[in-house]
Amino acid sequence: MELLGLILLGLAVGTLGTLLGVGGGFLMVPVLAAAYPGARVEQITGVSLVAIAANAASGAIASARAGRIDYRLSAALLAGALPGALAGAWLAARLDRPVFERVLGLVMVAGSVLLITVGSRQRLAARAAAASLDPPPNSVQRLVLVATLSIAIGTVATVAGIGGGIFHVPLLVFALAVPVQRATATSQFVLGVSAAAATAAH
Repeated sequence: MELLGLILLGLAVGTLGTLLGVGGGFLMVPVLAAAYPGARVEQITGVSLVAIAANAASGAIASARAGRIDYRLSAALLAGALPGALAGAWLAARLDRPVFERVLGLVMVAGSVLLITVGSRQRLAARAAAASLDPPPNSVQRLVLVATLSIAIGTVATVAGIGGGIFHVPLLVFALAVPVQRATATSQFVLGVSAAAATAAH
């Protein structure tokens, strides 16, 4: 029964994670934490990151074939996400469960609010209308800003074991006015690389 439950969890994570471009760790970590109260923080986050890396890689392959990935933005995100992921893996191994669970709760609330915001058609329409007044989406200044924010995202998301997609997608949509479909594809590619790096660190 335990094996069947884990397979079903993986199926749900793979489906929703690919659909939203966020990896699925936001589903897997809370379930694993509840199901295995005696597990160490790095065990929970490490297992989740393995699943995220595999899920994001498979989704990124399909997105790459469809030509949806923005590789310039991916490079900017990875410039921050990779060192953040390594730092997050180091921190996760030094957290006790009560602190980890508080951090996870805060990250989940913040990520959920951002994803709901991304789903608001009115906000997307307003952002698209304002985009013409902003600097070009791929300007050097914006790419530097994205890389800087991605350090914090990579660190916090890896500590929580959720990968960071629930923050990267809103960042791409609202900070750079990237269409949602392209943002999710780019996020998947970044997640595949950064989660693999965090997994290796674990």
